[in-house]
Amino acid sequence: ADRESATASRLYTTGPLTPVNCRVPSIEPGGESMGRFMNVLSDCLDESWQAQFGKARMPFTPPGRVFWQGSGRSPCGTYPNPGASAFYCPANNTMYVGLEHIVETSGGEPLSHFAVFARVIAHEYGHHVQDRAGILAYGQQQMDRSENDLARAESSRRMELQAQCFAG
Repeated sequence: ADRESATASRLYTTGPLTPVNCRVPSIEPGGESMGRFMNVLSDCLDESWQAQFGKARMPFTPPGRVFWQGSGRSPCGTYPNPGASAFYCPANNTMYVGLEHIVETSGGEPLSHFAVFARVIAHEYGHHVQDRAGILAYGQQQMDRSENDLARAESSRRMELQAQCFAG
């Protein structure tokens, strides 16, 4: 992980995401409906980001997906964790999302407000984009090399803000 891959990535010069013609299904109560929504949305993100990486002439593979309804284990730890409905695991390039946890942690948003739930997937996908571009490894390296909690928190904040930017 080097600074150049994180700060001067060709991905930054590709402009706005290529529009894709996707229609996500409405979300009904229950994990099956949320899973369908998450898979369709992820397929759309796969298509859009594949095109974006193509513009940058960079290789890209979509993330793995684990949409859970019960507890489980990933190479990055067990799930669910209190207050967390989703995470990205760079050890296996996979997004993990709790189909019922995402609703529980939404602050009571109705299922018709699908953007609340889409934002979670898009954010975790943003971490995958960071990973594929070599940015995530550099950010993790910066956190590991930090001499104090404040510096670690600053590096983490920057990584989260960029993932949120990519989610937009």
